Amino acid sequence: MTQKLIARKWTHAHEEDEAAGAQVFRPSEGKFPLSRGRQKMDLTPLAGKRTTIGADDRYQDTSGQWSLSDDGKVLSFVPDDGSGQAVAYDVISLTEERLVLRRKAK
Repeated sequence: MTQKLIARKWTHAHEEDEAAGAQVFRPSEGKFPLSRGRQKMDLTPLAGKRTTIGADDRYQDTSGQWSLSDDGKVLSFVPDDGSGQAVAYDVISLTEERLVLRRKAK
C-alpha cells in the first residue's frame, strides 16, 4: 500500500513544515500559495526526478532513481550522473494528500 500512495508527483508545501526539520509535501496537482520556488519530487514509476531551487532561484532538475525501503520508512534518491549527491529521508507520515519527510543526516 505504501508504494502505491507514494508513487506520484509531490511538491514541498514549506508553509506547512513541522518542527525538527519535518518537510510537508502535497500532490503537485494541488493549489499552492505564491512562492519563490518549491522543491518537487517525481516518484512515479520509471520517472525518477528531483527538482530543487538553485542559488539563482531557477529550478534545477536531477534525474535519478528513487527507492523506498521494504518497511516504507526510508525514501532514498541516487542521481544518474554519479555526482554522489544521494539523499535519504525518513518517512514520518504518508496519506493520499500529505507526505511528511525528514532529511537524514549525511
